[in-house]
Amino acid sequence: MEAEIGLKFLSKNEIIETSVLKTNKIVALYFSASWSPYCQAFTPILIDFYNEINAEEKQLEVILISRDLKKEDFEDYYAKMPWLALPFEDTRMITLVEKYGMKGFPNLLILKKDGEIATKNGKQDVINDDIAAFEKWLGML
Repeated sequence: MEAEIGLKFLSKNEIIETSVLKTNKIVALYFSASWSPYCQAFTPILIDFYNEINAEEKQLEVILISRDLKKEDFEDYYAKMPWLALPFEDTRMITLVEKYGMKGFPNLLILKKDGEIATKNGKQDVINDDIAAFEKWLGML
């Protein structure tokens, strides 16, 4: 599974190499697009959630899987986010969208350490359970 997610990610303005599945308790793939009003509404909620979970110790990594059509839109949208992203036009985006059957946005997919799906309902968990969602996900691992 790590081959599909890969080791190279965008971290603000630079490409970094990291094994996200091995260095974080929880990894979430965030399928999102700047043009979606639903994504625009959920992203600030996810940013607050991410910052609160990681306030004392890094435990959660989110990886943006953008569905933006223009690089400029992607860059403007990602600039607001504190997590990693797949670089714009990275072929892994298509592979992951197809593998997980992601049709709508936003979608927050929570992964187990082996890369398998813990839940496809990460967005609803964050909205409904707030910080308790993280403990719920840990229980699924």
